[in-house]
Amino acid sequence: MHYGEYPPRPDWATLVSADGVPYHTVHGIPYWDDSAAFIFSPDEIEKLKTAAEEIDRMYKKTLDTICNDTERLKMWFTPRVASAITSSWRSNPPTLFGRIDEALLPDGSIKLFEYNAQTPSTLPESSVAQWNWLNWQKEQGNIPSTAEQFSDAFEYLVDQRSEERRVGKECRSRW
Repeated sequence: MHYGEYPPRPDWATLVSADGVPYHTVHGIPYWDDSAAFIFSPDEIEKLKTAAEEIDRMYKKTLDTICNDTERLKMWFTPRVASAITSSWRSNPPTLFGRIDEALLPDGSIKLFEYNAQTPSTLPESSVAQWNWLNWQKEQGNIPSTAEQFSDAFEYLVDQRSEERRVGKECRSRW
């Protein structure tokens, strides 16, 4: 992994806001850096993806254990909150989005910083804004045309929306 520096897009703040990231600057300090990106090798990406999948499995297993332990639920939550948690978990709704913040350390190990499951506030940033930045940098010749975005969020959302439309059409045709 290495840090790459690139020319920022003209009027980047307006572009990023249009992509759904109005919090690009906080108290005068840029949160979004339009002039940099981390570059990973395919092996590093595979290692991070594998770790993220394992983290997701571990969190789900932990939640399942908690939802099946009435004593812990009573100790940690009010009855109303415990009921909402277990009801949601048992209904098995589809997972839309989970952002795992992890670091690939110099020794090759991975450190988990946080896991934000079902937190859509960063969805525009990790999908549309990054996708548009990458494509602009490619068009300018600053990044190889074969470069890819590590996040699959943009493609996943497009695929999910296409599937929702297909299923919606099937349901409407049955009525």
